[in-house]
Amino acid sequence: MKRLTRRQALRLGFYGSLAGLGLDSFVIEPRWLQFERHEIPIRGLGKDLDGYRIALLSDVHYPYWIRKDQMDRAAKLAMDFKPDAIAMPGDFIDSKAADHCPDMGPVFSGLRAPDGVLATMGNHDHWCDPDGLNDEFAKHGVVNIENRPLVVSRGSARLALTGVGDKWEGEIDWEKALDVPENVPRIVLSHNPDVAEFTPEGARVDLMLSGHTHGGQVRVPFRGAIRLPSEFGNKYEMGLVEGPRHRVYVTRGVGCLRPVRFLCRPEVTGLVLRAV
Repeated sequence: MKRLTRRQALRLGFYGSLAGLGLDSFVIEPRWLQFERHEIPIRGLGKDLDGYRIALLSDVHYPYWIRKDQMDRAAKLAMDFKPDAIAMPGDFIDSKAADHCPDMGPVFSGLRAPDGVLATMGNHDHWCDPDGLNDEFAKHGVVNIENRPLVVSRGSARLALTGVGDKWEGEIDWEKALDVPENVPRIVLSHNPDVAEFTPEGARVDLMLSGHTHGGQVRVPFRGAIRLPSEFGNKYEMGLVEGPRHRVYVTRGVGCLRPVRFLCRPEVTGLVLRAV
């Protein structure tokens, strides 16, 4: 066999690396779900609610670049966590793929929790068919908690699970969303994490759960996301972020806006609340 020259070997290595990156970014990572588990201390959480579990799934973008088998895997990861509640803060539909709300059975059918499957809407939901999505919520037992707190109890301990609308398209009514006694800890769903920058001063929010940014989908080593749909740079890229008045957990999301992810796997999150 003819031996390769150094230049030829380098060229083959270069093209091989490109092929590997392409395979990872367009085929492997977009469907390679990762389960993230985090314990988060909540001030004033009663001991009877210590260990309360919330499964977080966001940005499904059904039916764009996500198939039922991937949603089934996401649901299994969430259910294996044995959540007390399931939080889904928006972008259920992808407005690029649908002009009206499709049957959302493939998204919701595998999800159940004692305190419910709780939702707020994202910008894509409003751009597509918010009324149709609300009908699908009702059909599948999903509770829209925008500006409507749900208080759960275990013994003498109470916790408010509530939400506000999307920053770009929804209604944000903090007075209604936080209409619970001051001593009750509050977990707030809101699709766009930028909402955290505008939480009213003095309003008690213990943790916000958001999506929207997808972690950028494409990340560069030592730099992070190339681009985020946020007014605040890479601050709300992903993970637990310290906002100006409260913490925000930003999930990378289950689905994609475009069929590419690099160093940014899709995510299902399990949050364990701890009494402090």
